[in-house]
Formats: sequence, structure tokens, C-alpha cells
Amino acid sequence: MAVVLNELFGQFWDGCSDVDEF
Repeated sequence: MAVVLNELFGQFWDGCSDVDEF
């Protein structure tokens, strides 16, 4: 489950490329 959450969070953060600290 952690892997799925990690992938979803990665895609979500990719859309929010506003913050480039993570």
C-alpha cells in the first residue's frame, strides 16, 4: 500500500510543481 500511496503522491506533486523543495 505504501508503494501505491508513494506513486499517487508523486503524480499529485508532479501536478503541483509549484513547490520544488521535495
